[in-house]
Amino acid sequence: MNNRVSAAKQTGNVLVLGRDIRAFLSVVRSLGRASLSVHVGMSPPDDLALKSRYIKQVHDIPEYDPTSSGWLDTVIDLTQRHKFDLIIPTHDESAIPVQIFRDELTKYTKVYSLGERAFEIAFDKIKSSELAESLGIRIPHQAAVSLEALQDGLPNGFSFPIVIKPSSSYLSDDLGTRREVVTATNPAQLNDIVPKLQGWDIALIQEHFAGIGTGVEVLVNDGEIVFAFQHIRVHEPRGGGASSYRKSLFPIDQELYMATEALMRQMSYTGVAMVEYKVDPSTGDWIFIEINGRFWGSLPLAICSGADFPRLLYEQIVFGNVLQIPPPPRGDVYCRNIKRDLYWAIDNLKDRFSERPSRFSVPLRTVMGGYFRLLTFREHIDSFARDDPAPAVTELREVIS
Repeated sequence: MNNRVSAAKQTGNVLVLGRDIRAFLSVVRSLGRASLSVHVGMSPPDDLALKSRYIKQVHDIPEYDPTSSGWLDTVIDLTQRHKFDLIIPTHDESAIPVQIFRDELTKYTKVYSLGERAFEIAFDKIKSSELAESLGIRIPHQAAVSLEALQDGLPNGFSFPIVIKPSSSYLSDDLGTRREVVTATNPAQLNDIVPKLQGWDIALIQEHFAGIGTGVEVLVNDGEIVFAFQHIRVHEPRGGGASSYRKSLFPIDQELYMATEALMRQMSYTGVAMVEYKVDPSTGDWIFIEINGRFWGSLPLAICSGADFPRLLYEQIVFGNVLQIPPPPRGDVYCRNIKRDLYWAIDNLKDRFSERPSRFSVPLRTVMGGYFRLLTFREHIDSFARDDPAPAVTELREVIS
């Protein structure tokens, strides 16, 4: 244990790229607690995470532009001046340029990036679904179709509701536009949605699977899982998207773990990943959804549960291996994103009291009952940490105002 403490506590400089109070802030806090000097960049000046006491310096790094060398030149210059041990991207807008320029960047420091094949699969919903299917992992009824074909209606064999996904959330030559997953519940809604999906070309359509979102999060070294964690969504948007309230699970579901292990081995994956599934609690049936090849939005829950993935990743990359595997993470830990969860509650209350509640409407007791645990102080909040309260105080002021 002493070797691990002395090694992980060495003074070093790390550059963390990103924004928001979920993955980005969690990485900053984790590495700061390990006594590393944390520098950050690509962060909006009003970002709540910048209030963290663990940030040593904020750098003005331009957004990546494929027509300019500004992003790469700035990152290399900062790396040479501050002698960073590691560069960690925490959102797609930083992960993609780090991946593009990893050969240039690794001349100056270590970077967190994926192997070429792992990146191509993890950042492409169609390719990751095809890989899952080839391994016998359950996937929903789905098809990759051209946007032109979708204008004529659903392909034969499909029925509403359907989920429409882009192959990837961002294109490398347009990181300013996020392509969102959307849901269509009837032909009229589909006709309204399709013209808005500019630049997609190919879309992945999936029949809706009634279930609860769950993620198996892993640290992997050359296809072998080093450490794993699982969470389940308690509150998630009716139309899809990031969850606002989650719970840790232990022990990890073995079927989902084995599916995750098969995917990681097939990709010879090295790094962190969150593999997302949907589980029907009434039947136990489940399906694969996608692979997130960077730090994920529910990372605050993992860290609160004892799964300190940022620190483990730092050790694996900088020291060559995880110096000591931590004990298994705790189950039944809850963590909430206050601002997102208020939006979730308002959205569901509006739907519940509308003249025609949707088929995904959440019972009123579920909407209101979820806040009892918050009032009893038996859960965690994404932005709050006792040793770093400023981001949460700022967020609370924004919510009140």
